This record gives sequence, C-alpha cells and structure tokens, in this order.
Amino acid sequence: MMKNKQLLLKILLLVSTCLNAQQYFGGHPLGQNWQIISSPAVRVIYPNGMNPQAERIARIINYMDQNNRRSIGNKKRQIDIVLQTQTTIPNGYVGLAPFRSEFYGTPPQSNLSLGSLGWLDVLSIHEYRHVLQNINAKNGIVNFFYYLGGESYWAVVNNMVLPNWYYEGDAVITETALSDSGRGRSPYFTLQQRALIAENIDYSYLKNRNGSYKDMLPNHYPLGYMMLTYLRNHYGNDVIADILKESTAYDGLIYPFSKAIKRHTDLKGTKDLYKKSWEEFKEKTQTQLENTALIATTPLLKKSPKTITTYSYPILLNNNTVIARKKSYNTTDELVKISNGKETKITSIGINNDDFLSYNQNLLAWTESTRNPRRGAQNYSDIVLYDLKTNQKKRLTKHTRYFSPSISPDGTKIAIINISSLEEFNLCILNTKTGQIEKTFENPRNNFLSRTAWTTDGKNIITIIKENGKLCLVKINIENGETTELTPWTSHTIETPFVTQNKVYFNASYLGIDNIYSTDLQGSKKINKETSVKVGAFQPSIYKDQLMFTEFSSKGFLISSQKLIPKNSFISYQEPNRMEQFNTVANQTEGGNILTKIDSTTTYNTKNYHGLFKGLKFHTWGIIPSSSVSSINLRAVNMLNDVAVNFSSGINHNENNAIFYNGNIVISRFYPEITFSANKTNRQTIFEDNVSNSLNLLDFDETNLGLKIGIPLTWYKGNYITNFEPYVEGNQFILNNSKTVFNQKSFTAYNAGLSFSTYKRTALQNIGPRMGFAMDMSKRADFLNTDNGNQFNINTTLYLPGVSKNHNLRIRGAYQKEKLSNTYQFSDYYIYPRGYSAPLNDEFKSISFNYDLPLAYPDFGFAGLIYFKRIRANLFYDYGIGKLTSNNIKEEYKTQTYNSTGTEVLFDNVYFNVLPISAGIRYSHLLKENLLGNNSSGFQFILATNLSF
Repeated sequence: MMKNKQLLLKILLLVSTCLNAQQYFGGHPLGQNWQIISSPAVRVIYPNGMNPQAERIARIINYMDQNNRRSIGNKKRQIDIVLQTQTTIPNGYVGLAPFRSEFYGTPPQSNLSLGSLGWLDVLSIHEYRHVLQNINAKNGIVNFFYYLGGESYWAVVNNMVLPNWYYEGDAVITETALSDSGRGRSPYFTLQQRALIAENIDYSYLKNRNGSYKDMLPNHYPLGYMMLTYLRNHYGNDVIADILKESTAYDGLIYPFSKAIKRHTDLKGTKDLYKKSWEEFKEKTQTQLENTALIATTPLLKKSPKTITTYSYPILLNNNTVIARKKSYNTTDELVKISNGKETKITSIGINNDDFLSYNQNLLAWTESTRNPRRGAQNYSDIVLYDLKTNQKKRLTKHTRYFSPSISPDGTKIAIINISSLEEFNLCILNTKTGQIEKTFENPRNNFLSRTAWTTDGKNIITIIKENGKLCLVKINIENGETTELTPWTSHTIETPFVTQNKVYFNASYLGIDNIYSTDLQGSKKINKETSVKVGAFQPSIYKDQLMFTEFSSKGFLISSQKLIPKNSFISYQEPNRMEQFNTVANQTEGGNILTKIDSTTTYNTKNYHGLFKGLKFHTWGIIPSSSVSSINLRAVNMLNDVAVNFSSGINHNENNAIFYNGNIVISRFYPEITFSANKTNRQTIFEDNVSNSLNLLDFDETNLGLKIGIPLTWYKGNYITNFEPYVEGNQFILNNSKTVFNQKSFTAYNAGLSFSTYKRTALQNIGPRMGFAMDMSKRADFLNTDNGNQFNINTTLYLPGVSKNHNLRIRGAYQKEKLSNTYQFSDYYIYPRGYSAPLNDEFKSISFNYDLPLAYPDFGFAGLIYFKRIRANLFYDYGIGKLTSNNIKEEYKTQTYNSTGTEVLFDNVYFNVLPISAGIRYSHLLKENLLGNNSSGFQFILATNLSF
C-alpha cells in the first residue's frame, strides 16, 4: 500500500542523485587512516600522507572564497571534501543530500581535455565553483523547499530551474579565467561543436539540451561554456549572478531561468541565447578555418560508419594492414584489424578508463580496470598483453596502478607510469614475461608524468612531464636517467608521442586546432607542423612515408592518413595559451591566474579523523504529501559515507489512517555490511482458515525488529561486471490483532539468501546486456513453527544477444512457495504473468520470454516539457502454473495455468529537460482465462519501475 509514496520519493530524489558522480557506500578499505584540515571555507578529509595536497586544496578554495565571488554571490557555507586516493578513476563532484564533495585524486593520463593544469588544482577551482553555485542558489522558493524537505529538496528544485549546462559551463569558465590554462583554452574541449560547424550541421537547443542516441552532440560542458561566454561577453561578466539569484528565487514560476535572461538582456530567453551564441561561435570557427591552410587527408575506410564510432591509436603494420581500438554507440571496446578496407574483430577490451594502445614485436599492450571486490573506492589499472602470433591474451599485472604501457623495440620490456595511492609519480620499466619492475627512475620533484614511447634503439623513453601548469616532452636515458627536454615548456596540450629513428611525432594544440607536430630527438626544441585538418588530428603512427592518425568528424574519431612531406618550416606560437579567437570577458575580469597568488605559507589546523559516527548529519527530512500515504523521511550519512541512518513515519490513509514507523542504521565500514532495523506498520493478508474452511481477510499490526548481515561484493573481469551478496537476517515479529487468529503473538524468523549477477557491459544504444545472468534466492521462515510463516523464492534471468546489436533476449524463470494456510504470511513480491492479477496460490512457477528492440530515435520535444529520445518495444510471452493444495479447494482450481503474450512499447523520454523516465503502454493478451477470475488483460500504463526484468 506504500508503493505510491515510494515511487514519488524516487522521482523527487532522481534529479539530485543522477547528477552526482558515483558514490561508493562503504568504499574505503578498513584501517585507512584519515586526517582533517579545518579552514574557514573548507574541511578536507584526506588519507594520512597526503597533507601537502590537502593544504594546497584548502589554500586555493579559501583564496577563491575571499577573492572570486563577483559573478556568483556572497553567500557562505563551509564545505566538506573527501580526498580519495585509492581509486584510479579520475573524477570529482559536489553533491547535495548530503552537501559534500569528493575528489578522486589520481589524474587522467590524457592531457587533451584538461590541458596543463594540475589535476587537484583543476578540481579545487572547478568543484568549489559548484559549491558557490549551490549555496547562492538557495533563495526564495528554493530556500522554502530546503526547509520543507532538506538537502534532497534543495537539490531537486535547484536542478529543476538551473540547466545542467549552467553548472558545468560556468565552472569551466571559472577554471579558465582563474588560470593560464583550463578547458576553455583547449580546442579539444570544443571538438564536437567545431565538427558540426565544419559539416554545416545545426541541431536545435532541445536536442543539444537532452542528447541523442543516434547523433554526435557536445555534452553540457561545452554547450554551457559557449552559451555563458556569449552572455558574459555581450551583457557583462557579472550578469549571471543576477540571473542565478532571480531564477532560483523563482521570479516567474514557469521557465524562471529563461525569464531571468530575458529581463537582464535583450534576448527572448534560453533558446534565443542558444541561437545567438551558436551563430557567433560558428562565425568565429569559420573565420579560423578560412585563415588556416588545410592539408588534404585520406580516410582509411571509404564509407563512414552508420553509427557514431571512435577509433583510437591506429598502428600501421604494413602498407595494407592497420590495427586499432574501436568502440561505438552500439559496441563496447574491441581490438580490430583493418586490411584492404575490410575490418575484423581481434578481441574484446575490458572495462577501462583510458584508450592507450602500444605495439611492438607482435605484442599489443593496454590497461584494464579491476577493483577490490568489497571496496568500490579502491580500484586498479592493470596491464593486458595480446600476442598477435598466438592470439593469446593475458593479464600481466594484478592489483597495480600502472598506466600508458609502451612495449620496447625488442619486446622484452614495458615502460609504464606508476601512480601510487599517495600520488607519487614514477616512470618504471617492467619485464614483459613476469610483469615485475626492473627499474624505477627518479622523479625528485614528483612531477606528473603521462604517456610513454621508446626510441627505436631501445635506449631512451619519451614521456610528458607536467610542472607548475606547463607541459614538456622529454627523453630519458634508461641507463643513467639523464633527461633531455625535446619541446619548450608550454600551457598548450601535448599528447601521444610516436617515435621514428630521428624524430618524435605528437599531437598538440599550438595553433588553435589539435594537429600532429614533430621535433627532433636531439633537443633542438624546434617544432614542425605535419598535419592541418579542420577539426582535430590525434595519435600519430608512421610506416615508411605514411602518416596515419585519428581525425574527428560528426561520425566520431575516424582513421585518416597522408604522405609525410620532409620540411623544416618551424612554427611559432603564443604563450601562455590565450586562444584569442574564443577569448572571454571573464578571463580579464574574474581575477586572472590565482595559482601564482596562493600563499604557500598559510597553514590550517590538522588533526586525526576517526570515529564510526564522525560527521554524521541529517541532510533530508523529506515531507511527502499523498492521498494514500503521507510521511516524513529523515536521512543521515556520515562524512566517509559508510554509516547511514534512515527514519520514516507517516499515515497510511488506505489502512484506516494507520500510523507507521520505519527506521534503520546501515554500517558498511567493516567487511560485512550490518543493518539494524525497526518498523511498525499495518498489514493486510488473505489466509485460509482451517476452522471455517474459508478464505479470510486479516488486518493486524506488525512490529518488526531486524538484524541483517550481508557481504556486497563486485568484480570487474574483462567486459563483465559481477555482483554477489550473501546475507542472513533475523527478525523478531510482534503481532497484534483483535481476533484470536495467530498461534503466536511473537515469533522469530530468519531470512537467508543471496543475490548474484554477471553482466556484459553495454554500449549507449544497447537496450540490455547481450550476455548475462542474474539470480536472487531467499528463504524466510519462523525458526520454530514452519506453519506460521514460511516462504521460499527464487528468480533467475538469462540475457542473450538478439538478431541485431541493439536487440536483447531475456528469459526469466521464477519460483515461489508459501502456503495460504500459514496464518502469518510474508510480503509477496512475485512477478506474475502479465495480464493477470496476483492469484491465490500455495506454489507458483513461471517462465517469461522477452525480446527487446529499438523502434526509433525521434530526437523530438516541445516546450521544455518532454523530449522523446528513443522508442523501443518488448515482445513477451509469459507462462505460469499456480497450485493450491488445500482439500477445501475444488479440484479444477487446484492447478491453474496462466498463459499470456503481448507487447510493451516504451518511450525513453526526458521530462522538464531533467528527468529521464521510461514509460509507455502494455497490451496483454490472455491465451488462457483464469478460472479464479484474476484477469486483467488489455492495455495498461507502465513505468520502468514495474517492468518484468
């Protein structure tokens, strides 16, 4: 009877949760020693040994808090930041409910998107801007909803009024304006937009806002950067502060953000802002292209792919054969061979966060991700080798933090970047056979290192060093460690070195478009430009006089080539990187590069941080009004996200206004996850009365005290994600009923079970996993009286590939047994054949066949209310057998079959430009009528929450 309340709560919280990065509950290894720095603007909780980095974060944020608020507002609130260093996945977020932030400290290996800024510096500037956005959005109605429901409501209302492109575009402007680098100065950041302009493709604001399953679109980062840059340049740098304040106060209930833009500018609203900013950006891009002498390239494949595809790191084996990585909107990562225009798959590439690939001596090397099964915030980057001669693949290392593996010319060694959990960066050499480290090079200033490549004689390793916001390509002698700088230090991006006998080729952003450049290996630091393309050229590879690389287009990263033309036309470029053609007012008015102004002598109070309930705070007290169930929900979590407290109380209007109470404490710091729960609620069940030989409806009050111990485990292996959780739960039930029905007023029950799933990861267009298996099994029973409550349940689902890449076959089998003669019955969550209401039964078994397929990608919406991204269908057939064992039941009712077929049509829509909800209709046709009368065939409205997965 509480499903409506639960669904409403899920929808209300969806906005606040879907915008945050992944949060790992109980993700830290047990025994991790934490410390905390307290300062006026921020508290930084960090692992012992990371004090310099934590102090740097605190200094940058306090400087911004005091000096860089003019375009955002003056409201203040201290933020808690947890610095994660056990993860190898770079990320960061600011979340509401609870109001906190996490920095995932391991930097990305690629320099393309972030440029030359230090990783923690970027996070500090960018994420603290999100902090200021959120606290300054707490106005008017937003403030009212905060007091009504806490931080979850704060998040919901914020995100309903402020578009996601505002959050990220404004933060990118800030990181660019307050540094000499930042994404706003990287041509890679605007890659998608410039590709569309180069091919004369224009998409509507609604399509850009909501995305597409079929077409390549810039995400909300460059979209917001473009729109807000136009706004600042034409209407003053600080206009966005007034728009933020008025829109979040809901000054104009319908489209408040758009109306605030209209009040402060001569624009008609958000769509007009998009149109004008897009036209201006197009004009600047076209002018840039008109002033660029292009060099023609030849595509490797004559036909463009039908779906958006990314090829990376093409390797020329000979004149006719190329090996490369590939992924697309309908396929996950794989290794492919392209020979004479024909493409064949070599092998799959597992879960990873970097697309680096190296080749030598018939060996290919890349990295794949694994993780601590129990601790999601501790994961690894291991090296995988593939032998083209034997077609054998092996994982060379386990539980390591290695990146950018490059195979030596003789195939016996691998150069890697090793990043420790204390953010120590080292260049190392591994043995190809054993995976053991043979040599580690000194890095006395602990500069960030990225990418590796060997010289052809095997005597030197090329890598990229980052120091003080600058990048440099260097050569390191493997015998004596002597370092030779090959390029000048630059704030432009440098990426992916490829070495020939006399030169090193790499892609860089020197002249405003990413292209392939070269320099000699002697250290002259003279730079030659090798390619000149419209949008961007990356990842060079050379065979004889052929230069091959990936080139970006509206269809993704495709493989192109051109002849190497010997020349010595050395380029000159501007430092620092200004990107004048796309410059912003913010760059002159926000305060300039603050990273040179930070006082490195400032210190803050530091102390140990420990305690199970340390930092526990109630963040949500969500009042949920409803015609059926009204409730208040209290939610709390501690700062390390391994203890949660939840409490709810309300009135069930469907049960004579019965009052219910639910509460639990979940502790996930230890290896098992422990849950203490208590609830009191009204129940209603149907049971078979053995005295009157009739079916009776029973209302009673139930108090339940529970203790659950489970071990949630997750593995990454290759392309599969496997989850396994065994659990055991004990419950003390106290029952109260005006009639003398129950044999016992109190009894103790157990619930033992396990859940298991293993899925092949999916690509964007895949409706479901093409391979996988899931099982949930549980046994619930009274310890002493098997007739009082006894339920066994098992559900299994097998996932198989369909005819097409985006088709999916699901076969679901289930079994449940619980006698109607049991006076007390556990809640029934069984999924019965579609078209039938839940039938009376002592035992039920069923099988279901589902075939999912996409029908269309409309990319159509209106008024910012609804946007249609995909229409898909599910063809199903359900078969079930229900049994009643009582002697009081007529023989023809004892065994009933339930047989139906039908179609579900689902619309994967986005509502209000924020809420992704799948809803549609189901038509069920009964192949056999149920004699008990529980038939509900015909049309039915369905949400994704009540699909039979």
